[in-house]
Order: sequence, then structure tokens, then C-alpha cells
Amino acid sequence: MFGRLCSSSEHCKSINGSCSPTQRCECSKGMGYSEGDRLCVIDCKQPSFSELNISEGGTLAKSIRQVKCAERLQASGVDNDTIVCQQDGFWSSPQKIDCRGFRFANITGAVNASEGQLQMFFKNQWRYVQKEKWNSAWTRTACESMHFKTIIR
Repeated sequence: MFGRLCSSSEHCKSINGSCSPTQRCECSKGMGYSEGDRLCVIDCKQPSFSELNISEGGTLAKSIRQVKCAERLQASGVDNDTIVCQQDGFWSSPQKIDCRGFRFANITGAVNASEGQLQMFFKNQWRYVQKEKWNSAWTRTACESMHFKTIIR
């Protein structure tokens, strides 16, 4: 039925689709055609999570992708997890993986290259730990004392 000629959206109901201006059965905006289900289903688009590496794969409802921590972060607990394209059009959040790490962010307009802010990544976002002047040696010491990888760029 998908892509076939139609004269009204009634003809495309069996695939959860609609009749296009070119009189073809197609999926509505935000949907994609699933060959397996032979229906128009939600399309979550490409997933994007801060500091996670995401495997290649589908974007339609029920699609599953593998995720793991970005190289500069360390997994606390499991090494990888999965996310699922949900019926609401959003990807589920990883439930098992907990990525953590530190980085040294340079301050705009700093006099010395070593001046910056220590940030820690947890609960899927970078957060400031120290907003005053901080240097890379202190960051390295803090990271090593907490058994984190210390990749300072």
C-alpha cells in the first residue's frame, strides 16, 4: 500500500498513512515506513546524547541502539547500555550506564593558559566543580585520586 496511488487518505488508513498531494500513500511528518510492520510508525531521528558513543542503526519505533561512554570518560558500573526509540518519538535514556570524568575548561580571556575551571561529567552533563582559578596539575591530581581517566587537552 505504501507508495501506491490513492485518491483520498481513506485508501492509506491501513498503513497509518495519508494520501499525498501527488496522490501516493505516504507517512505523515515525523513518521517512517517500517517494512517489517508494513505500517507508518514514529521516527525518532538520529539519537544524540552528550558524551555517549551510539551504534549505527534504525530510527523507527522500537529500534534499539547500543551506547557506551565516550573515550575520554569512564563507565561506572556497566560498560554499555541500550536505548530504544519510543512511541512518543523520543529515545529512551540509558538506564544502566553511568559515564563520569573530569575536564579542565579554559576561561575566556584568561591571562595564563593554565587558568580555567574544573568540570565533572555525571548524570549526562558537564557541571562546574571549581569556578575559581584552577590549573591542570590540580585537575590531574583530583582525577587520579578518584580513579578517573585523566585526558587533559
